[in-house]
Amino acid sequence: MHELWKGETELGQETLRRAGRFLGPDSATEGLIRVMMHHPREALPLLDSLQSESLTNQLGMYPKAFLYALAHQALGEQARARQEYESALPILKAEVENSPRQPYQRSLLARAYAGLERKEDALREANRAAELLPISRDAFWGADVEIFRAVVEARVGEKDAAIERIRYLLSIPSFLSPGALRIDPEWTPLRNDPRFRKLAELDSR
Repeated sequence: MHELWKGETELGQETLRRAGRFLGPDSATEGLIRVMMHHPREALPLLDSLQSESLTNQLGMYPKAFLYALAHQALGEQARARQEYESALPILKAEVENSPRQPYQRSLLARAYAGLERKEDALREANRAAELLPISRDAFWGADVEIFRAVVEARVGEKDAAIERIRYLLSIPSFLSPGALRIDPEWTPLRNDPRFRKLAELDSR
């Protein structure tokens, strides 16, 4: 909540440095996983300390390889990230096959496809996730699925669609905020777009 509110990183980084001794395969809240995504350098040693090959919470299962891929991609290590996405992909596909109506799991699969530059597959899964849990049916988690869809759109080059989705999400209650836009490396593909900079309040700081 502090990161979303302020767009400041110190508390999140300190949380990750302290989290290793408490983290188990079924103890990672969605909030902690989001903080890991925001802070790839701090996330890597935390992942290294994890004995399990995945983290599971109330929303879905995150393969360790997928979380590694996000971190290495954020740090610009594209070749390594691609290998990790390849490792995570069959696990994510199996989870979707086992739970085809679980929207979050489809969102994670979409993000892996996006990391592998499989644009059509990424957009198909992101759109299907949003169909399964539209905002009209669940204003809380449905908005979150839409954030993931915007991330996928940004990653595969659909910048106009991503920015318009961000604009909409900022106008309603959701986990998206100008602060989150500023610190989350998932938005790197949009970082230099003046429309994004305005939404993230980057030029007014």
